[in-house]
Formats: sequence, C-alpha cells, structure tokens
Amino acid sequence: MVKELREFSGSAYDPILSEFVSDLVNDQGVEIERMNTIAVNLSDDPRSGLTPGLYIADEAIMNMEFWLSKSLEVRRQRRQLDSNF
Repeated sequence: MVKELREFSGSAYDPILSEFVSDLVNDQGVEIERMNTIAVNLSDDPRSGLTPGLYIADEAIMNMEFWLSKSLEVRRQRRQLDSNF
C-alpha cells in the first residue's frame, strides 16, 4: 500500500499525502518491533534475542559451536559410562 502511494504521480509534491505515508511507515515499523519483542519473549530458543550484525552473529556462531562441542562431549562420556556397566 505504501509503495503504491509513493509511486502515485505527484505524491512527492502533496504535503498531506507525504506526511501520511511517512507516519504510516513509522507506525508500521514500531508495530513490527513490538510484535518481534513479544515473539522473542515467547520463544525458548536462545537465538531468538539475536539482532543482525556481523559481530553478534559471529559470537552466536562461536557460542553454538561451543555448546555443540560440549553436548557431543557429554554424549561420549555417557556412552562410555554405559559401556562400563
């Protein structure tokens, strides 16, 4: 809808339409952020709170690799204990 309003001929020169479209875009952005916040709080997934960015994503990958290595280590130890009994 917003895209169609902006493509409308003469819309850039109409101050009322321009203000309406700007308000609409801002309101939609705020509403999307609110919904994302609610969705993150409902999720048990540790990755749900991540925000985009090179360093945050890189840190998340390192943490997931660390978690996976510890998980595999615990599985190996359990198998070894089970085989001893």
